[in-house]
Amino acid sequence: MATGDADLALIGVFRLLTPNREEVRLPSKKSRAILAMLALAKDGVRSRNWLQSKLWSRSARTEAQANLRRELTVLRAVLAACQLDILEIRRDQLRLRLDRCKVDVLEPHADTSALLEGLDIPDEPEFAAWLRAARSAPTAHFPPDPPPRDRARPDHGEPYTDGRLLLAVSVDTLGGELDIWVTHFAQCIIEHANESGVIRVTLPGVGVSRETPDAILSAIIGRDDQIVHVAVQLAAPLGEVLFATSKRIASPPGSSNTIALALEELTVIAVANVLRAAIDRKICAEGRHYVYRLLAAISGMFSLDVKRVRASRQELHQLRSAALPAGLVNAWLAFYGVWEEDFLDNVDRGPAHIETHTIVRTALTENPSNPLILSLGAYVHAFVLGDLTTSEDLIERAEFVGARGIFYFIAKSQIECARGRLDEALKSALLAERFGRSTSFRYLNLNALCIIESLRGNLDAAISFGFRSLDSEPVGATSHLPSTLRFLAAALAHDGAIAQARDIVNQLDPQRRDALYAPCKALSFDAVRFLEQGFRLL
Repeated sequence: MATGDADLALIGVFRLLTPNREEVRLPSKKSRAILAMLALAKDGVRSRNWLQSKLWSRSARTEAQANLRRELTVLRAVLAACQLDILEIRRDQLRLRLDRCKVDVLEPHADTSALLEGLDIPDEPEFAAWLRAARSAPTAHFPPDPPPRDRARPDHGEPYTDGRLLLAVSVDTLGGELDIWVTHFAQCIIEHANESGVIRVTLPGVGVSRETPDAILSAIIGRDDQIVHVAVQLAAPLGEVLFATSKRIASPPGSSNTIALALEELTVIAVANVLRAAIDRKICAEGRHYVYRLLAAISGMFSLDVKRVRASRQELHQLRSAALPAGLVNAWLAFYGVWEEDFLDNVDRGPAHIETHTIVRTALTENPSNPLILSLGAYVHAFVLGDLTTSEDLIERAEFVGARGIFYFIAKSQIECARGRLDEALKSALLAERFGRSTSFRYLNLNALCIIESLRGNLDAAISFGFRSLDSEPVGATSHLPSTLRFLAAALAHDGAIAQARDIVNQLDPQRRDALYAPCKALSFDAVRFLEQGFRLL
C-alpha cells in the first residue's frame, strides 16, 4: 500500500483505517454498506439508482433519493474530517477511489465467506440478497493499477487545517426508543454545519480529530408520553454558555415528519449561533482569523448599510487567496453581484456582469459539489446573469448533493417563482423562513414570501410579509431593500391602500423610483405586470 492510502477491511467486521492506523467510525450501517458495495463494484463505481434499490428498496423513489443524499452528506463530512479523499460523488454515480484505498477482499485468494460480518440491515431484502451473493462468489476482480499520484493531495500525516471552525457535538437521550432521533439530530448538525462552508463537526466515536474544538454543542432528547423534549446548549471550550434553548414537540402516532423537521430547525438555529459567536469573536481561536474575516464580510454584505456593503466586496477580494475551503470566497464574491443589482442599483454598479460570471464560474470549478456554492451560484445565474436554465441546473445539482441550507431554499423559492411555479416557491420560501428566523438576513426570506404571495393574489399575506421584512432589517441599515419596497407598495396599491403605498414608494431612493423592476432579469411576466398595474394606481 502506498503511503497515504486508507485501509478498508470488509472480511469480518467492517473497519476503515486512516494511513495512521486510526479507525474511522462511520455513523450508520448504510454508510458502511455504501462503501462496501462500491469497493466490490467494477472500478469502484455504482449508480445512485442501483444503491437506492439495494438500501431503500421499500421506499418511494423521491424518498430513497433523499435518504441517499442524507447518508452521503454525513459520510462525506466524516471522511473529510479524517482527511480521506477516497469518495467521488457525482450527479448520477459514486466512485470509491481504489487507487487511494486498499481493500482486503480484493486481494488474491481472499475468503469472502465472512464478508461484512454482523452488517445486517433490517427490512432491506435487496441488500440481504446482494450480501448473500457476494459472500458466495469467488473474488473475480482486483483493483486497477493506480494512476500517478496527485501531487496536490495533502500529506495525511499533517493536522487537518482548512481554516474551518471545529464544532464538537454530543447528543444524548434520557431513555426510551429515541435512537432514531439522536441519529437524525446528529446528521442534521453535520449537514447544516457542512453547508455553512466554515464549520466542520466531530462526534464522539465518529471520525478522527486531534484538535481542540472551537465550540461544544450538547443536546439531550427525552420523551414523556406523546411529547418529545429537546434541550440544546452551545458553549465555548472553557465552559462559557453561548446559547441555550429547549423545545417541546408533540409526537402523536404518525408525527415523525413533524418531529424530524422540528429537530432540524433546532440544528439550524444552533449552527447560526455558532456563526454569530464567531462573528462576535467569542470562539474564534488563533488560526481561525480568516473565518472571522469571511463571516464579517458576509455580515457586512447583508447589513443594508451602503458603506459596509461596499466594504464587504473589497474584503472578499482580499480573502480570495486565504486558507479557506475551495470556492467559498469566490461564491460569496459572485453573490455580491445580487446586491449590485438590487440594493446598489443605479448607485454603485460595481464590476461588470462579465466579471461576476467569471467569478461564479471559478467558484463552481474550484468546488463543483459544495451545496452552498451551488445554491449561491444558482441565485447569481438567475438574478444577476439572467440565466434561469443554468440556475435550475445548479439548484438541481445542489439538491442531488443533499442541500438543505437556508440559501438553497431561498434560491429555490425565487427560481420557482420566476418560472411561475408559485405553490412550489411558497413551500421552499416557508422552509427558508422557518430555518432562518435567527439569522441577520431573515428579511430576505420574508421578502421572498412577500413577492410570492403578491403573485398568488394573497394580498393580506403579501402585505404582512412585506412589513415584517422591513421590521427584520438589521439595526444600522441606511436603506431598505428596494425590492421589498416595490412589491409591498404594489400590493398595498392593489389592495386599495393608496396613501400607504405612496408612503412606501417615498422611502425608495429618488434614483431608484423609476427602476421599478430591479432585479428584473429573473422576474416573470406576471411579476412585471403586477408591479406595473400596482404603480399605475399611484
